[in-house]
Amino acid sequence: MSAILFESPLKLAAVLLLPLLATTWAWYAGRTPQARYAMVIVWVLTAGLLIVQAVAVTPREQAVALCHELARLAEAGDIAGIREHLDVLFEADGFDRLTMIARIEKALRQYRPQEPRLGRIEVELNGDEATATFNVTCRISTPETIVHDVHSRWRLTLGRRGTGWLVTCIEVLPTPQSPIASLRDLP
Repeated sequence: MSAILFESPLKLAAVLLLPLLATTWAWYAGRTPQARYAMVIVWVLTAGLLIVQAVAVTPREQAVALCHELARLAEAGDIAGIREHLDVLFEADGFDRLTMIARIEKALRQYRPQEPRLGRIEVELNGDEATATFNVTCRISTPETIVHDVHSRWRLTLGRRGTGWLVTCIEVLPTPQSPIASLRDLP
């Protein structure tokens, strides 16, 4: 229900379209005060729900935004920005937070991702934890060459900290076109 109310303007519009049309038609057909009041109430409620939807950010939307932000930071080579989004309890494939940051920094010096595009983003919420799984397609530039359409699939485990999410674990998921099979493949 929250996906309809807070995450999808098209779904909300589809749900609200019938009451909007019905009350507008009832007012048009009869032009009674009751029909006018009903129509005004439905239109005001619809406008209110659309405003709430535009302002409210759900935990799922926060998780998706974090994935996009991390892709943007990787493209910019912003190690400090990436560090801010890794939890102090981060652990992935035997790497703690500091080791992972060092590996990411080294990898981003050698391989510069350009124009990352995220797709098939799936977020599973479980209380104060979430898992975000997504595909990334980008161009990778090295000092020697540029490789187009590099594909990879990732899974981030997130922990709610305050009002947002921090990454507690990163996994590379196998995909036939991916140049890396695990975090250990990073330089």
